[in-house]
Amino acid sequence: MADEITVVFYGYNDFKKLLKEFDPELRKAMDKEIRDSLKPLARRAQGIVPKAPLSNWTKPPAHPTKESWKGYRVWDPENVRKGIVIRQGGKRFRGSSTSSMWRFANRNSAGSIYELAGSASSGKTPQGRAFIRNLNAAHGKTSRLIWRVWDNENAEHKIENHVFKTVNEYERKLQNGLDLAREAKH
Repeated sequence: MADEITVVFYGYNDFKKLLKEFDPELRKAMDKEIRDSLKPLARRAQGIVPKAPLSNWTKPPAHPTKESWKGYRVWDPENVRKGIVIRQGGKRFRGSSTSSMWRFANRNSAGSIYELAGSASSGKTPQGRAFIRNLNAAHGKTSRLIWRVWDNENAEHKIENHVFKTVNEYERKLQNGLDLAREAKH
């Protein structure tokens, strides 16, 4: 269970292949530049992870059952911070011809629950409704970590623009290298 934010550029995978074939170091430099531009967002999201969103969330259930939250959904702020990641590549969604090139994701189960609890429903059981009501009262509505940072910083436009400029810069570098190689042959 994880939530993700993706930005899609068409033709990017073909461009990466060409760049890697021509100059693998140039490809690595481009990837590093893009990743470095995304890291501050992850650090800011990691910086707003609360110590304990709700008082009993930090305790594992005394007698876990198949229906209980089990240990991996127990709130551990350090694990939630570690779960906020920037990853390259992504999955292609069914019915789509695109795949993501970079992902800003919360890969921790408890962190994802904290991030999105209440976005799809207001709870199916009295306990679920109380959980969402208490979480909303203490920490605001959904979008509590990565989405909050993303929205507050208008990251969609900033990141898209930066990635677009970076890809264009490396396209120019690739074209210059190809032109030099062609000239050297003639």
